[in-house]
Amino acid sequence: MSITKIPEKNYNLLIAKYLAEMLRKEYSDMQVYMTRDDDTFPELKERGRFANSKKGKLFVSIHCNSKLTEETDKSGFEVYVMSPTKTTDAVKITQGENQLLRDNIDSTRGKPTFQNDFILSSILTNVYRRYSERFASILETELTKTTQLENRGVKEEEFIVNFTSSMPSVLVECGYLSNKKDEAYLRSKDGQYDIARSVYKAIRYFKMDYEWENAY
Repeated sequence: MSITKIPEKNYNLLIAKYLAEMLRKEYSDMQVYMTRDDDTFPELKERGRFANSKKGKLFVSIHCNSKLTEETDKSGFEVYVMSPTKTTDAVKITQGENQLLRDNIDSTRGKPTFQNDFILSSILTNVYRRYSERFASILETELTKTTQLENRGVKEEEFIVNFTSSMPSVLVECGYLSNKKDEAYLRSKDGQYDIARSVYKAIRYFKMDYEWENAY
């Protein structure tokens, strides 16, 4: 929830829709899939599995960050890749995202267990890691060049949506909803467009690399 009481999901969806529109306009032969295109909340682990079912080549998870009242000075974007290494901030974000999953679980289905998913993802992470890192680096550059957001760097984390996707994947936190400047930018059409444009450009460059190398 932002300081203006707008849910995070609203910002995420608007940015994702801009991005999908750009990609579909540029690449008529590219299949662009969104895990949601309306006011729904797919379970986090199902998002990666949805991408797998579509045989995706790249998974981009779009989010916005937030901090407690006393930490509203924090601002900027962060790009995360899958890794067993945790940073302090990343742990806090993961706890919040995992709690969203627990809150969203259908009680008749029981508590989710990720042991098998995690074992499989540990293998796949090594296969796709360098491609995820390459895309994360390109995305960091494009966000820095195109947006008004502070660069907080590329980090490593074990997000549910990342370890259930069997392909190169990143999670991008597009700014802090608890920061007045970031929130105003994220709420603006220009800000949403700038962020989507950055991701679009990063995908375009990554696609050229992938087609040239054709390594996986």
